[in-house]
Amino acid sequence: MSIVATASGVRLTLHVRPGAAQSAITGPHGDAIGVRVAAAPVDGNANRELIGYLAGCLGVRPRAIALVAGLGSRRKVIEGTWGDGRTATQLLQPG
Repeated sequence: MSIVATASGVRLTLHVRPGAAQSAITGPHGDAIGVRVAAAPVDGNANRELIGYLAGCLGVRPRAIALVAGLGSRRKVIEGTWGDGRTATQLLQPG
């Protein structure tokens, strides 16, 4: 499951594709949410772009989002302290 409510907030499973022309949610990718990021996977740039992009989508500060798994992988798990799973589902629509 790509969006799970936890005791402290929400956990998202993402499939990230770095090096895109612009960052965007691409929709389901297996059991994850597909995300393109407009940064190369060099020196953590793609991870920083991902956190910043998701923070903008969710209307929170980047520090409210933590990358908890997949630091050097396309498959990432993030946790955040915003709303609930329903809020994340509504805000993270492809487009």
